[in-house]
Amino acid sequence: GFQHRRLWRDIDIVLIAAEHGIRNALLPRGPFREPIGALARAHVILITRKTADTSESVQVEAEIGAAASRAVLGRIRFRVCGWTDLRGSPAEKPKGDVLVVSSIAEPESFLEMVRSEGLGPAEAFAFRDHHEFTEADVARIRVLARQRDLVTTEKDAVKLSRFSDMLPDAYVLRIQPEWESGQDEVMALIHGVLGEER
Repeated sequence: GFQHRRLWRDIDIVLIAAEHGIRNALLPRGPFREPIGALARAHVILITRKTADTSESVQVEAEIGAAASRAVLGRIRFRVCGWTDLRGSPAEKPKGDVLVVSSIAEPESFLEMVRSEGLGPAEAFAFRDHHEFTEADVARIRVLARQRDLVTTEKDAVKLSRFSDMLPDAYVLRIQPEWESGQDEVMALIHGVLGEER
């Protein structure tokens, strides 16, 4: 909703993936909906990273700090915190080759996270973002998977869970955010705006 200025808000929080940097183009050629100068309206800017290293994240933070000097900045990394099956029960990490199935905006970064887990060769099969899986989709996934285990996102697991009987070899890669910098400043601003005691 950042670009919808008529929308009432108490605070503007913008997330920017370090993997993109800030030199990318506007939609449809790039990931941004507004020019970088629009970040001057943001109260908080969080630089997130999945596969980028710390130095890339720090570089993006410095560039954004120059473009949005009034914003409070923070850095967050998403790290793998475990595996489950489609029903949410804890599971061991899959072994061998995997088929990575997702319907998220950036399937490439998820594929890289899966590969970083040291699994066998990982092939991706991506649906459009927000895709609602059908029984025909699941049948197609099973054909593509052959004898490989299936790996999916937590978001997609919610939609695929109704097909768990058809996908017994499906694993869900769980990730969680972890602050790298700025947590105290960001949370103080949020609590201050919301009028909450810490």
